Amino acid sequence: MSVASRVKRLMGNKVEVVVFEKGNWVSFALCGIPYYLSHKVPTLDMLIHYPLEEFTKKRGINVKLRTLVYDIEHDKRILRYRDLESNEKYVYEYDYLVLATGAKPRAPSKWLGYHNVFTLHSLDDADRLRSYIMRSDVRHVVIIGGGYVGFEASDNILALGKKVTIVHSGEWLLHKMIDKDVYEYIDKRIKGRGLNLVLKHRGTELECRNDKAIAVVLDNGEKVYGDAFLVASGIIPEISLAKKINAKIGVTGAVWVDDRMRTSVKDVYAVGDLVETKDLVTGKPIWWPFAPIANKMGFIAGTNIAGGDVRFSGVVRTSVLGAFGYYIAATGLT
Repeated sequence: MSVASRVKRLMGNKVEVVVFEKGNWVSFALCGIPYYLSHKVPTLDMLIHYPLEEFTKKRGINVKLRTLVYDIEHDKRILRYRDLESNEKYVYEYDYLVLATGAKPRAPSKWLGYHNVFTLHSLDDADRLRSYIMRSDVRHVVIIGGGYVGFEASDNILALGKKVTIVHSGEWLLHKMIDKDVYEYIDKRIKGRGLNLVLKHRGTELECRNDKAIAVVLDNGEKVYGDAFLVASGIIPEISLAKKINAKIGVTGAVWVDDRMRTSVKDVYAVGDLVETKDLVTGKPIWWPFAPIANKMGFIAGTNIAGGDVRFSGVVRTSVLGAFGYYIAATGLT
Protein backbone atom coordinates (compact mmCIF):
# COMPACT_ATOMS: atom_id res chain seq x y z
CA MET A 1 0.00 0.00 0.00
CA SER A 2 2.96 2.35 0.49
CA VAL A 3 3.92 1.90 -3.18
CA ALA A 4 0.38 2.66 -4.33
CA SER A 5 0.03 5.67 -2.04
CA ARG A 6 3.36 7.15 -3.09
CA VAL A 7 2.62 6.85 -6.82
CA LYS A 8 -0.81 8.49 -6.41
CA ARG A 9 0.62 11.28 -4.26
CA LEU A 10 3.24 12.13 -6.89
CA MET A 11 1.21 11.52 -10.06
CA GLY A 12 -2.41 11.97 -9.00
CA ASN A 13 -5.06 11.34 -11.64
CA LYS A 14 -2.48 10.92 -14.39
CA VAL A 15 -2.30 7.22 -13.50
CA GLU A 16 -4.55 4.39 -12.43
CA VAL A 17 -3.14 2.39 -9.53
CA VAL A 18 -4.67 -1.02 -8.84
CA VAL A 19 -3.91 -3.24 -5.85
CA PHE A 20 -4.79 -6.94 -5.96
CA GLU A 21 -5.10 -8.55 -2.52
CA LYS A 22 -6.21 -12.13 -1.96
CA GLY A 23 -7.27 -11.50 1.65
CA ASN A 24 -9.86 -9.34 3.35
CA TRP A 25 -7.56 -6.63 4.68
CA VAL A 26 -5.01 -4.03 3.61
CA SER A 27 -2.58 -1.90 5.64
CA PHE A 28 -2.57 -4.17 8.66
CA ALA A 29 -0.04 -4.72 11.45
CA LEU A 30 0.98 -8.36 11.64
CA CYS A 31 3.39 -7.48 14.45
CA GLY A 32 0.42 -6.94 16.75
CA ILE A 33 -1.42 -10.20 16.21
CA PRO A 34 0.07 -12.15 19.18
CA TYR A 35 -1.50 -9.52 21.48
CA TYR A 36 -4.89 -10.15 19.90
CA LEU A 37 -4.79 -13.69 21.30
CA SER A 38 -4.84 -12.45 24.91
CA HIS A 39 -7.36 -9.67 24.17
CA LYS A 40 -4.74 -7.00 24.94
CA VAL A 41 -5.78 -5.96 21.44
CA PRO A 42 -9.55 -6.51 21.69
CA THR A 43 -10.55 -6.27 18.02
CA LEU A 44 -8.86 -6.83 14.67
CA ASP A 45 -9.83 -3.31 13.60
CA MET A 46 -7.28 -1.98 16.09
CA LEU A 47 -4.52 -3.59 13.99
CA ILE A 48 -5.53 -1.71 10.85
CA HIS A 49 -3.33 1.33 10.15
CA TYR A 50 -5.84 2.91 7.76
CA PRO A 51 -9.40 1.90 6.83
CA LEU A 52 -9.98 0.77 3.26
CA GLU A 53 -11.79 4.03 2.44
CA GLU A 54 -8.59 5.98 3.10
CA PHE A 55 -7.07 4.36 0.04
CA THR A 56 -10.09 4.02 -2.22
CA LYS A 57 -11.93 7.30 -1.61
CA LYS A 58 -9.27 9.73 -0.35
CA ARG A 59 -6.24 8.53 -2.31
CA GLY A 60 -8.00 7.21 -5.42
CA ILE A 61 -6.46 3.74 -5.36
CA ASN A 62 -8.45 0.88 -6.88
CA VAL A 63 -8.21 -1.90 -4.27
CA LYS A 64 -9.52 -5.31 -5.27
CA LEU A 65 -9.91 -7.51 -2.19
CA ARG A 66 -10.39 -11.28 -2.36
CA THR A 67 -8.66 -11.45 -5.74
CA LEU A 68 -5.87 -13.86 -6.58
CA VAL A 69 -3.33 -13.08 -9.30
CA TYR A 70 -2.46 -16.50 -10.70
CA ASP A 71 -0.55 -15.72 -13.90
CA ILE A 72 1.50 -12.95 -15.49
CA GLU A 73 2.49 -12.55 -19.16
CA HIS A 74 4.94 -9.73 -18.86
CA ASP A 75 5.86 -9.65 -22.55
CA LYS A 76 2.21 -8.67 -23.18
CA ARG A 77 2.01 -6.56 -19.98
CA ILE A 78 -1.02 -8.47 -18.71
CA LEU A 79 -1.85 -10.33 -15.54
CA ARG A 80 -4.65 -12.77 -14.93
CA TYR A 81 -6.60 -12.81 -11.70
CA ARG A 82 -9.54 -14.63 -10.16
CA ASP A 83 -12.29 -13.18 -8.00
CA LEU A 84 -12.35 -15.51 -4.99
CA GLU A 85 -15.99 -14.74 -4.27
CA SER A 86 -17.47 -15.37 -7.73
CA ASN A 87 -14.63 -17.55 -9.07
CA GLU A 88 -14.73 -15.45 -12.27
CA LYS A 89 -11.43 -14.88 -14.09
CA TYR A 90 -10.26 -11.56 -15.53
CA VAL A 91 -7.33 -10.00 -17.39
CA TYR A 92 -5.71 -6.68 -16.48
CA GLU A 93 -3.21 -4.70 -18.57
CA TYR A 94 -0.45 -2.69 -16.91
CA ASP A 95 2.58 -0.53 -17.62
CA TYR A 96 4.49 -1.11 -14.38
CA LEU A 97 4.17 -4.11 -12.10
CA VAL A 98 5.05 -4.25 -8.40
CA LEU A 99 5.35 -7.59 -6.64
CA ALA A 100 4.58 -7.35 -2.92
CA THR A 101 3.55 -10.93 -2.22
CA GLY A 102 5.43 -11.09 1.06
CA ALA A 103 6.28 -14.34 2.77
CA LYS A 104 4.46 -17.49 3.78
CA PRO A 105 4.72 -19.75 6.83
CA ARG A 106 7.29 -22.52 6.76
CA ALA A 107 4.78 -25.23 7.60
CA PRO A 108 4.10 -28.59 5.94
CA SER A 109 0.82 -28.23 4.06
CA LYS A 110 -0.47 -31.57 5.35
CA TRP A 111 -0.16 -30.30 8.92
CA LEU A 112 -2.47 -27.39 8.19
CA GLY A 113 -5.21 -29.75 7.10
CA TYR A 114 -5.99 -30.53 10.73
CA HIS A 115 -8.55 -28.26 12.36
CA ASN A 116 -6.50 -27.71 15.54
CA VAL A 117 -3.22 -26.78 13.80
CA PHE A 118 -2.61 -23.08 13.10
CA THR A 119 -0.15 -20.56 11.76
CA LEU A 120 -0.09 -16.90 12.75
CA HIS A 121 0.59 -14.98 9.56
CA SER A 122 -2.58 -12.99 8.89
CA LEU A 123 -5.43 -11.32 10.72
CA ASP A 124 -7.69 -14.20 9.75
CA ASP A 125 -5.15 -16.64 11.24
CA ALA A 126 -5.26 -14.71 14.51
CA ASP A 127 -9.05 -14.76 14.59
CA ARG A 128 -9.21 -18.52 14.01
CA LEU A 129 -6.55 -19.27 16.61
CA ARG A 130 -8.08 -17.05 19.29
CA SER A 131 -11.54 -18.55 18.77
CA TYR A 132 -10.16 -22.07 19.06
CA ILE A 133 -7.91 -21.67 22.10
CA MET A 134 -10.70 -19.91 24.02
CA ARG A 135 -12.59 -23.22 24.04
CA SER A 136 -12.83 -24.91 27.44
CA ASP A 137 -11.53 -28.22 26.08
CA VAL A 138 -8.27 -26.59 24.95
CA ARG A 139 -6.02 -26.74 27.99
CA HIS A 140 -2.55 -27.22 26.49
CA VAL A 141 -1.19 -25.33 23.47
CA VAL A 142 2.02 -26.55 21.84
CA ILE A 143 4.03 -23.98 19.86
CA ILE A 144 6.52 -25.27 17.30
CA GLY A 145 9.24 -22.63 17.07
CA GLY A 146 10.79 -20.26 19.59
CA GLY A 147 11.45 -17.22 17.41
CA TYR A 148 9.64 -13.88 17.38
CA VAL A 149 6.11 -15.18 16.81
CA GLY A 150 6.37 -18.24 19.04
CA PHE A 151 7.86 -16.25 21.90
CA GLU A 152 5.26 -13.45 21.87
CA ALA A 153 2.39 -15.87 21.29
CA SER A 154 3.43 -18.02 24.27
CA ASP A 155 3.20 -15.06 26.65
CA ASN A 156 -0.25 -14.10 25.40
CA ILE A 157 -1.63 -17.64 25.46
CA LEU A 158 -0.34 -18.13 29.01
CA ALA A 159 -2.30 -15.00 29.94
CA LEU A 160 -5.47 -16.91 29.03
CA GLY A 161 -4.70 -19.50 31.71
CA LYS A 162 -3.60 -22.18 29.26
CA LYS A 163 -0.61 -24.48 29.59
CA VAL A 164 1.99 -23.72 26.92
CA THR A 165 4.95 -25.72 25.65
CA ILE A 166 7.45 -24.42 23.09
CA VAL A 167 9.36 -26.93 20.95
CA HIS A 168 12.46 -25.15 19.62
CA SER A 169 15.49 -26.43 17.72
CA GLY A 170 17.87 -23.85 19.19
CA GLU A 171 19.79 -23.99 22.44
CA TRP A 172 17.72 -21.07 23.75
CA LEU A 173 14.68 -19.11 22.61
CA LEU A 174 15.28 -16.24 20.18
CA HIS A 175 18.75 -17.67 19.50
CA LYS A 176 18.94 -15.96 16.10
CA MET A 177 18.16 -12.57 17.65
CA ILE A 178 19.99 -12.39 20.97
CA ASP A 179 23.06 -13.92 22.56
CA LYS A 180 22.83 -16.36 25.43
CA ASP A 181 23.99 -13.89 28.09
CA VAL A 182 21.08 -11.59 27.25
CA TYR A 183 18.67 -14.52 27.14
CA GLU A 184 19.54 -15.48 30.75
CA TYR A 185 17.54 -12.47 31.98
CA ILE A 186 14.53 -13.65 29.99
CA ASP A 187 14.92 -17.27 31.08
CA LYS A 188 14.38 -16.37 34.72
CA ARG A 189 11.19 -14.50 33.85
CA ILE A 190 9.62 -17.20 31.68
CA LYS A 191 10.32 -19.97 34.20
CA GLY A 192 8.44 -17.94 36.76
CA ARG A 193 5.46 -17.81 34.41
CA GLY A 194 5.37 -21.59 33.94
CA LEU A 195 6.31 -21.78 30.25
CA ASN A 196 7.44 -25.31 29.33
CA LEU A 197 10.44 -25.59 27.00
CA VAL A 198 11.62 -28.47 24.83
CA LEU A 199 14.91 -27.17 23.42
CA LYS A 200 17.45 -28.52 20.90
CA HIS A 201 14.81 -30.69 19.23
CA ARG A 202 12.75 -30.32 16.06
CA GLY A 203 9.18 -31.37 15.49
CA THR A 204 9.42 -33.76 12.54
CA GLU A 205 5.79 -34.81 12.20
CA LEU A 206 2.39 -34.69 13.86
CA GLU A 207 0.61 -37.67 15.34
CA CYS A 208 -3.04 -37.38 14.40
CA ARG A 209 -6.32 -39.04 15.11
CA ASN A 210 -9.10 -38.56 12.57
CA ASP A 211 -8.88 -34.87 11.56
CA LYS A 212 -7.16 -33.74 14.74
CA ALA A 213 -3.49 -33.50 15.75
CA ILE A 214 -2.74 -34.93 19.18
CA ALA A 215 1.07 -34.71 19.46
CA VAL A 216 4.27 -33.38 17.95
CA VAL A 217 6.77 -36.13 17.21
CA LEU A 218 10.31 -34.94 17.94
CA ASP A 219 13.50 -35.85 16.07
CA ASN A 220 14.43 -38.21 18.91
CA GLY A 221 11.11 -40.06 18.72
CA GLU A 222 9.60 -38.52 21.83
CA LYS A 223 6.15 -36.93 21.68
CA VAL A 224 4.68 -33.72 23.07
CA TYR A 225 0.92 -33.99 23.43
CA GLY A 226 -1.43 -31.03 23.20
CA ASP A 227 -4.93 -29.82 22.39
CA ALA A 228 -3.94 -27.12 19.88
CA PHE A 229 -0.77 -26.56 17.87
CA LEU A 230 0.74 -23.32 16.57
CA VAL A 231 3.37 -23.77 13.85
CA ALA A 232 5.72 -20.80 14.28
CA SER A 233 8.83 -22.28 12.72
CA GLY A 234 9.59 -19.34 10.47
CA ILE A 235 8.63 -17.99 7.06
CA ILE A 236 9.95 -18.16 3.51
CA PRO A 237 9.61 -15.59 0.70
CA GLU A 238 6.58 -16.03 -1.57
CA ILE A 239 8.33 -15.93 -4.96
CA SER A 240 5.98 -17.99 -7.14
CA LEU A 241 4.81 -15.01 -9.24
CA ALA A 242 8.37 -13.73 -9.55
CA LYS A 243 9.39 -17.08 -10.99
CA LYS A 244 6.61 -16.88 -13.58
CA ILE A 245 8.25 -13.83 -15.13
CA ASN A 246 11.78 -15.23 -14.68
CA ALA A 247 12.85 -12.57 -12.22
CA LYS A 248 16.29 -13.22 -10.78
CA ILE A 249 16.31 -14.99 -7.43
CA GLY A 250 19.11 -13.94 -5.09
CA VAL A 251 21.51 -16.05 -3.05
CA THR A 252 19.19 -15.89 -0.03
CA GLY A 253 16.31 -17.48 -1.95
CA ALA A 254 14.41 -14.17 -2.09
CA VAL A 255 13.93 -11.97 -5.17
CA TRP A 256 16.96 -9.93 -6.21
CA VAL A 257 16.41 -6.17 -6.58
CA ASP A 258 18.74 -3.24 -7.11
CA ASP A 259 18.84 -0.28 -4.75
CA ARG A 260 15.92 1.36 -6.58
CA MET A 261 13.78 -1.78 -5.94
CA ARG A 262 13.87 -2.87 -9.59
CA THR A 263 13.93 -6.58 -10.36
CA SER A 264 15.95 -8.05 -13.22
CA VAL A 265 12.82 -7.73 -15.42
CA LYS A 266 12.19 -4.35 -17.06
CA ASP A 267 9.38 -2.30 -15.48
CA VAL A 268 8.88 -4.81 -12.66
CA TYR A 269 9.61 -3.75 -9.09
CA ALA A 270 9.48 -5.85 -5.92
CA VAL A 271 9.25 -4.78 -2.29
CA GLY A 272 8.84 -6.20 1.19
CA ASP A 273 9.24 -9.69 2.52
CA LEU A 274 9.80 -11.38 -0.82
CA VAL A 275 13.02 -9.49 -1.65
CA GLU A 276 16.57 -9.60 -0.37
CA THR A 277 18.62 -6.53 0.45
CA LYS A 278 22.12 -5.66 1.69
CA ASP A 279 23.46 -6.03 5.22
CA LEU A 280 25.19 -2.71 5.94
CA VAL A 281 27.55 -4.34 8.44
CA THR A 282 28.81 -7.18 6.26
CA GLY A 283 28.03 -5.76 2.82
CA LYS A 284 26.52 -9.12 1.87
CA PRO A 285 22.97 -9.98 0.71
CA ILE A 286 20.46 -10.67 3.46
CA TRP A 287 16.77 -11.48 3.71
CA TRP A 288 15.29 -9.34 6.48
CA PRO A 289 11.46 -9.60 6.44
CA PHE A 290 10.23 -6.89 8.79
CA ALA A 291 7.45 -4.32 8.41
CA PRO A 292 9.48 -1.07 8.73
CA ILE A 293 11.84 -2.27 5.99
CA ALA A 294 8.94 -3.23 3.72
CA ASN A 295 7.32 0.17 4.20
CA LYS A 296 10.54 2.02 3.29
CA MET A 297 11.00 -0.18 0.24
CA GLY A 298 7.46 0.65 -0.87
CA PHE A 299 8.10 4.38 -0.53
CA ILE A 300 11.25 4.08 -2.63
CA ALA A 301 9.66 1.95 -5.36
CA GLY A 302 6.67 4.28 -5.62
CA THR A 303 8.89 7.34 -5.85
CA ASN A 304 11.00 5.80 -8.61
CA ILE A 305 8.01 4.60 -10.61
CA ALA A 306 6.71 8.17 -10.49
CA GLY A 307 9.96 9.45 -12.00
CA GLY A 308 12.05 10.12 -8.90
CA ASP A 309 15.47 8.76 -8.03
CA VAL A 310 15.79 7.45 -4.48
CA ARG A 311 17.70 4.42 -3.27
CA PHE A 312 17.50 1.86 -0.50
CA SER A 313 20.91 1.46 1.11
CA GLY A 314 20.27 -1.68 3.19
CA VAL A 315 19.62 -2.82 6.75
CA VAL A 316 21.45 -3.26 10.04
CA ARG A 317 19.28 -6.14 11.28
CA THR A 318 17.20 -4.15 13.75
CA SER A 319 14.30 -5.94 15.45
CA VAL A 320 12.18 -5.38 18.55
CA LEU A 321 9.60 -7.45 20.40
CA GLY A 322 7.76 -7.37 23.69
CA ALA A 323 6.80 -10.28 25.94
CA PHE A 324 6.94 -11.43 29.56
CA GLY A 325 7.24 -7.84 30.78
CA TYR A 326 10.37 -7.12 28.73
CA TYR A 327 11.00 -5.14 25.58
CA ILE A 328 13.80 -6.86 23.73
CA ALA A 329 15.72 -5.17 20.93
CA ALA A 330 18.70 -6.13 18.80
CA THR A 331 20.69 -4.58 16.00
CA GLY A 332 23.82 -5.54 14.10
CA LEU A 333 25.38 -8.97 14.02
CA THR A 334 25.42 -10.07 17.70
